[in-house]
Amino acid sequence: MGDPGAGNFPGRGPVRGLACAACFLSALSRTGVSRLLLLALVGVLLFALVRLFSDGDGGGGAVAFTDLEPDGLERRAFRLSQPVRLAIGAGGSFEADTTMAAYAWIVRRTGGVRGGEVVWRMRPRRPARGTFAAVADTVTLTAGVYDAYFASYGDPIVRRRPRGRGFRERLTAFFSRDGRVWHGDASRWYFRVDPADPADAEALEGADEEDGGGETDSLLWAGRPAHAGERHEHLFEVTAPVAVRLVALAGVERGAVRDTARLERMGTGVVWAMTARGTTWAGGALRNRRADTTLTLTPGLYRATFRAADDHAYDHWAANPPFIPTAWGLAVAVADPAQRDRIVAFDPWARLPRIASFTCVSDDRLEEASFTLPDTTAVLVYALGEVIGSSVYDYGWLTSEPAPGAPSTTVWEMTSENTRHAGGGDKNREAEALLTLAPGTYTLHYRTDGSHACHAFNDEEPAHPDRWGITLFALDPTFDLARIAYHDALAFNHRRHAGGGSGGAALADLTRLGNDTLATAAFQLDAPASVRIVAVGEIVPSQRLDYGWITNAAGQTVWQMTRENTQWAGGSKKNRTFDGAVALDAGTYTVHFQTDGAHAYNAFLQQPPSEPSAWGIRIERAEE
Repeated sequence: MGDPGAGNFPGRGPVRGLACAACFLSALSRTGVSRLLLLALVGVLLFALVRLFSDGDGGGGAVAFTDLEPDGLERRAFRLSQPVRLAIGAGGSFEADTTMAAYAWIVRRTGGVRGGEVVWRMRPRRPARGTFAAVADTVTLTAGVYDAYFASYGDPIVRRRPRGRGFRERLTAFFSRDGRVWHGDASRWYFRVDPADPADAEALEGADEEDGGGETDSLLWAGRPAHAGERHEHLFEVTAPVAVRLVALAGVERGAVRDTARLERMGTGVVWAMTARGTTWAGGALRNRRADTTLTLTPGLYRATFRAADDHAYDHWAANPPFIPTAWGLAVAVADPAQRDRIVAFDPWARLPRIASFTCVSDDRLEEASFTLPDTTAVLVYALGEVIGSSVYDYGWLTSEPAPGAPSTTVWEMTSENTRHAGGGDKNREAEALLTLAPGTYTLHYRTDGSHACHAFNDEEPAHPDRWGITLFALDPTFDLARIAYHDALAFNHRRHAGGGSGGAALADLTRLGNDTLATAAFQLDAPASVRIVAVGEIVPSQRLDYGWITNAAGQTVWQMTRENTQWAGGSKKNRTFDGAVALDAGTYTVHFQTDGAHAYNAFLQQPPSEPSAWGIRIERAEE
């Protein structure tokens, strides 16, 4: 016999399946299956009906978004060669009564300080039931470059989460996806843009995401888009009083700005910093805020800075992004285009005196220069080197010696976190920092490994290969270098690293130690004395791997090398050094140094310390 329902249901396959599911539910109810299971099965049935008869339409469209999912941002760029009337269709979802969780909008690129202009956005009415809403609209846009967006992150600030931890609340949280019930609408979301008149079809074409967007609005610099944890910085010089406009997009939560946006005048301090007060909503989640201010700057050297937080930034959104996602960051422009020539690009290489400099450094070099500053001095340190991932291979750092014979401290160092791409190969990285140095003695260091350095790059060279190294500038263009007392770099290096500390007679010398070694040496003090200890080893936050210690005649430990009393020794972060004086009573002592099976002298697995031959420990008389 034929199918008895074949004549009643066009496209009978899916509908027949649904009918069978209904029969199955009826049978289950007659056998007394629990109401909870019945409720779950009804939910599955309703979900199938929604998927089967959804009123969403993701197909078609000169600009079309299909297969949209929660927690995403889609972008399509297009260009109009003439004014065109566009037909727009979009389907999205509500988060709360007036806040949308998933929606579409269009931005016209302006290329100016604001980065763009919203020319259309989805504004449906909240449906009486459910969260899904759709719109059909038309809009006439002028010639230019546009970005069509669809976001579906929602906004946690307005989200209605189930409260309580009882069974009912947990069950509600599970089925509502912790208040994000609108996730169930994802299969119905869509966004399409077409010329309303087919005759205008050729006027709409795809565009590159990096295409320009018209007037620059006298833009001086744009530190955007800023990715999570990324830092953008720009130095410029003002030659005459000028008004500048600053526009920043950043996150604000509970009245506090999560990102850093500021402008400072060198030698004076911060002249502007973004605060929650006075900001306006930037679209998307409520946390997205825009600061737009105009300041008059006096002649001087300035630095604009933006640092994005680790969460909720470009390409790493925790909630719906602002309407102009690519503007997340800080931009600076001249308020009056006629005054643009009052601001010039700042070139420290041409404008500032160099206190110390190592440039075009070749392979396998350790360069050091020490000097004494008589007064407090504002400086700019610049370093260009080789960084791959979190490892630095060619790098520089600056140390200070607070007093004669005292341990040196690291004032600044080049790390993977504070560098940016320097052009050419990805591993070419540069870093710079503005510092205020107190009077005292300092040493500028730069180390290279055995490959990829000046005159011998094994990858594309950086934009300025001659700057491979480190340079310390005085920020005052009129600074007199004759005020600085320079020391013999070789003698200083020997005193600090090769000969150990003060240059006194060695009581014990256990250095140049390799792997799997336990070295010991005895020494005696006829009277109480201070001894100089210089030790270099391997210590990570969780344990000591290569380290030294001193015991007395009774076997008691009177000094030991720890993570807390050591500092970075250059190279890998786990290279640690102790360099200081310790008072000991008269008596006999034994100095010990233990190494494990990896990362020691002549067998370093990662970058060696600044002085590899000092790996181990050396004891000498401090008073000499």
